[in-house]
Amino acid sequence: MAAPFSIRTSLARPEIEDPKQFRSVLDSNKHFSPSSSFDLLDTGNSTTPWMTKVTDEVLRNNIECANEKNAKTFRTRVFFLSMQNRNSNSKSLNMSASSFRSIVKTYAIPNTFVERIFKDMIWDGNGCFLSQSPDGHPEKFELFYRSECGFHSHPQTAFVVDFTANTATYILINCPDSAKTRIVHYVTQDSPHVLDRPLGLDALLLDECLKAWEDRVDHYRGKLLSYESQNPKDDHSAPPSLDSDADSATNTLHKLCTKTHRMFEHLADLEACGIFLRTAHERYNTAIQASNAHRKSKSEMGEDSSAWSLDRPYSVSDSFAQLLSGIDTCKRWTDNYKSRTSLYENMLWHADVQKNNEINERNAVVQLQNAAVNLRISRLTKEDSKSMIALSVLAMLFLPGTFVAGIFSMAFFTSPTAQDFGASKWIWLYFAVTVPLTAGSFVAWGIWKRRGMDGKRTNLRDLENGLEMNGTPLRKITSTRSS
Repeated sequence: MAAPFSIRTSLARPEIEDPKQFRSVLDSNKHFSPSSSFDLLDTGNSTTPWMTKVTDEVLRNNIECANEKNAKTFRTRVFFLSMQNRNSNSKSLNMSASSFRSIVKTYAIPNTFVERIFKDMIWDGNGCFLSQSPDGHPEKFELFYRSECGFHSHPQTAFVVDFTANTATYILINCPDSAKTRIVHYVTQDSPHVLDRPLGLDALLLDECLKAWEDRVDHYRGKLLSYESQNPKDDHSAPPSLDSDADSATNTLHKLCTKTHRMFEHLADLEACGIFLRTAHERYNTAIQASNAHRKSKSEMGEDSSAWSLDRPYSVSDSFAQLLSGIDTCKRWTDNYKSRTSLYENMLWHADVQKNNEINERNAVVQLQNAAVNLRISRLTKEDSKSMIALSVLAMLFLPGTFVAGIFSMAFFTSPTAQDFGASKWIWLYFAVTVPLTAGSFVAWGIWKRRGMDGKRTNLRDLENGLEMNGTPLRKITSTRSS
């Protein structure tokens, strides 16, 4: 554990700063690397303004030069730091804890910025503070914010100006490589560079963020047009056929709709950052003018004092206005793509539902055809049942007589001589038994049939009344016949 770090109190803002959180960041080594290896741009170093893989020793020498107050020349330092994922739950800077504490103390980095530097949240808020001397002239100007440079890139910037020491310090964390290349090129080529202009570097960073979002907007625009256009640019972007892969198309459009919703909100955050920077630029210009007026009064009193460069001949405020216009354009078109994606997703879903309805309609037609076939089969079965009933009636008609004849043909009822043929005097007994037996068979059959019809009528009434049949509750059937 490192030694406790003394918190500066000259610019402390107790209403928004948490000393405990501030100490927990600086007194812990878990967010820092064992040794420093970062890039540094120092306009005060005429020999090597651009230095890569700066070590702790080189940084200490640079800080010793920074302690020289009231330097006659203006000096701007830009620290390019990167946040590295140590594990899934921890991030660390490519700078040692001792070096970071020295930078915070030497260049008066805002406490609020230090407290939130390792948070993953992108809604920490931006800060712009001005410190004045007792007589009212500006002494320090502080600025920090977090911008949006894509879905997973959130560069952090802290800017501190010390009007008394003629120094300006930038802390850039996870600065885009394209922006770093442009900044270094402007400084090393001895051309009018962006660091000479008030908040010019911030405008450059905002421009790189806007370009990154323009690429994303164009990318998702191409995806959307591949669904809307009948002739896509290439075969790889061709939309899947509705008949072959409707589920995949719906899923892809849902993801595209989610991306456009997120992109719209990120662009809104970037627009808010641009508005904040434009407002901060106005405050910074006012502070520069007040500082130059104070320096002029001191020079009239015989003190050697140089003036800070003003926002001339071209104002960075105009650059911020142009960038805000570009952000607004991207945001408006993203909102348009978001709505169009939702419409196309709904259209695809309704087309899929309509297709399913057509399939159900065809199935219904087939079922009607099957019902007609079943009706014909039932009619044929009914005709066959009529034939079976007729055969049963004939069987009942002849079966009693046949039964009685078989009984009478026994030896007990035979004639005494085989040659004689004549009607027996007992012939009446045959009819006396056969006729009642036949009538009794028909009566028994009629009673059995009537009981079966009564049971069917009872079941039908139970079905119409919604009563239970075989232990199963039935829904009451409403008759559709007209009275």
